[in-house]
Amino acid sequence: ASPGRVEYVRYKPGTDFLAAFTLGLRAPATGETREIALYGKCYTHRDYAAAARKIDDRRWAETPGIAPVTAVPELQAILYVFPNDRMLPGLRVLARSKRLCRLLGESLPEYPPSAWRISDKKLRLEVVRYKPEKRAVVRLTTRAVQRESGAKQTLCVYLRTYAGSRGEPAFRLMTRLCEHFAGESGPRLPRALAWVPASRLLLVEGLEGTPLTTWGEDALASVARHLALLQDSPLQALGAEITARTPADLLDDARAT
Repeated sequence: ASPGRVEYVRYKPGTDFLAAFTLGLRAPATGETREIALYGKCYTHRDYAAAARKIDDRRWAETPGIAPVTAVPELQAILYVFPNDRMLPGLRVLARSKRLCRLLGESLPEYPPSAWRISDKKLRLEVVRYKPEKRAVVRLTTRAVQRESGAKQTLCVYLRTYAGSRGEPAFRLMTRLCEHFAGESGPRLPRALAWVPASRLLLVEGLEGTPLTTWGEDALASVARHLALLQDSPLQALGAEITARTPADLLDDARAT
């Protein structure tokens, strides 16, 4: 492994310390280098032994070239290599491409398995956001081939997974928002495709777009108007639990930070 960069740090005095890294892993045979994500968690004297014992009780996703989980007794720490995460079972689904393709076939009504084949060979995953033991967002792209004509289409889906139960209410809210804003006059929102309770995995439609940094003033103003629509009365009418945020709240947060 080559020196990498720290991506995330969480420290709870007297409880635990967690840090996420990105490292370069070089294959000795070919010299090829690939990036891997992992996090290390340091435990107290009391908690380390129990955490280390649980390593052998779980089925971890294989990570070529490196052990998926490693205990480091001298540091009272355990290293978890992505997609292994003790609190995010949904990530382990990412290591099984065929299962992911079946999940897409079940979740995309416009691509029924009887008429379309979703390729596991062209499947690509990109980590968009990852906070170990809290939540992760992964972008999935692959190819769908129509069985009869051979026509090909590119699919893009975002996979969100949570440590708690936040995904289910998010799925319901996104579904209601899409119904509320259906039509040409409202903002186009990505559809919530499926919620998989067993792995706490939320599948969300990927929409084409361009980075905000390339947009002009008028386009940014349009985005602001749509965001205001989303945060206004429709959310209240849809039964969403939201908390109002004022500029004073943001300033208080900044001072506290």
